[in-house]
Amino acid sequence: MPYKNYFHRLPSQFLRKVKDNPGFKERLRHYKTPNDFMRWEDLLTHLIGVETMMNNALLLQGDALNEIDNNTNIAMWHNHFALTEHAPVRFLSRPICESFLRTSISNLSFEPKEPLPFMILCLPKGVLIDDEDHHCCYAIVSPISRLSSALDKRMRQMEDMFERTGIAKLARGAKSFSAIEAQYGPVTGSIMRKTNPLTSWSTPSFDYEGIAITYSNGRATYSFTHAWDSLEEQGSIECDPDAASFMNNLCKICLNAYFTLGYKPELVTEDACYPSNKTTTQPSNRRRSNVWIGKDYVPKSSRKKSDSQEPTGKISPHWRSGHWHTVLSGQGRKERELRWFDPVYVNPQ
Repeated sequence: MPYKNYFHRLPSQFLRKVKDNPGFKERLRHYKTPNDFMRWEDLLTHLIGVETMMNNALLLQGDALNEIDNNTNIAMWHNHFALTEHAPVRFLSRPICESFLRTSISNLSFEPKEPLPFMILCLPKGVLIDDEDHHCCYAIVSPISRLSSALDKRMRQMEDMFERTGIAKLARGAKSFSAIEAQYGPVTGSIMRKTNPLTSWSTPSFDYEGIAITYSNGRATYSFTHAWDSLEEQGSIECDPDAASFMNNLCKICLNAYFTLGYKPELVTEDACYPSNKTTTQPSNRRRSNVWIGKDYVPKSSRKKSDSQEPTGKISPHWRSGHWHTVLSGQGRKERELRWFDPVYVNPQ
């Protein structure tokens, strides 16, 4: 039976730290998740638990983090920025998820609309099971450009900190930094960050525009990036077949949700926001509205006339796959948009 809550896989010492984390207390009342979804408290516990383990790894391992693979590196930072940038949650209905899984993804020759800088997509339990038999209840999604910008900003903040506090100035000319200065020149905030074991860990870099997707079940971490012009290559992920199948399906759901937020506003609805039982004067603590993708979505069906050459005279019920089509619009038809032709159930019984 798939696990319901990932945070049960996190060490108890991290869970205790999570409960004391100011960010946990601040965000605890942000959402009241609908039935059939992972509780917001549990998901928040999981995300901050992963963040806490990341911070402990930085303190305990230092340079050893330069040895981690690129996907794990991306996942760590993606999780971090989902929290620090207050990524909003979007809930996907079960019917829309099932239609997304029946929708093919093609390469794009342009950068699509950006609906949000960072977002957390919440999936109903049972829609997607990972290769370790966990319910995949969420995914962090962002354009690669936003992840790169957030990383650059964080590195600059660290470098400014070394300069502002005078640490870099004290290090200049110090005997303990003679070897570093011989190699890099006079110590600056940038050099301090790159040579300090606690801040020298590698950060992912990208030379293309695309989408970043991250998910973790508390033990295994899945993170992948795709350039807009090579989205079809998601099917070539080299790993265990079960893991590859899961990751391909997760990519399908996330990419379709991303496009829907940008180009199908009629499928995006917002529930009325009911205040929390506990009063608060802090705007950052107030309850958020639940925003849905496809809450009232109903899959399409049609009847098709039989081919006279078919012996039975009938066409068996089947799904016709959906797809996204690029259309030209605007003045001079120079603007490109995506239009969804959703899946159709042909000849329902």
